[in-house]
Amino acid sequence: MNQPMIRSMNQLMIRSEDAPGFLEGLRTEYQTELDNAQKDLETARHRGGRHIAQLRRAQRRVVYAEMKLEALNQGFLPVPRMPVEKLEEWYLDKAAQNAPEAVVERLKDAIAQGLFTSYAIVRPEDRRRRDPLLIGIVRLNRSDEEHFLIAWWR
Repeated sequence: MNQPMIRSMNQLMIRSEDAPGFLEGLRTEYQTELDNAQKDLETARHRGGRHIAQLRRAQRRVVYAEMKLEALNQGFLPVPRMPVEKLEEWYLDKAAQNAPEAVVERLKDAIAQGLFTSYAIVRPEDRRRRDPLLIGIVRLNRSDEEHFLIAWWR
């Protein structure tokens, strides 16, 4: 499957003077999402037994929002969704063998914290001149997921 890869790391950059406001805006957005999910969960609980599917969806949304907020609070930066190569659990050790030590340590920290539902690598189109990114993914379902930068091969 040929998917376009990122062509420039500039797609991921924000100006340093904008970073605090950007992160605080994201934190507020994620907190609002969590608050709304918790309200929906309470509503679903009050409706009773015949709304079990709605209750389960609300519970998953709360966990999803909590994971996103915690990843941000732990210093993982959200990045745009890009074409990725998924890392299966058995592959994480193999990927770590080819990565710089700092990337391996960051991956181990992320795994230990249990913040992500899966991991992936973003490889730029021109692999000779660009460094891959290690991404942690928080996934609710097939269409709702958030990508966070774990490490950048440099």
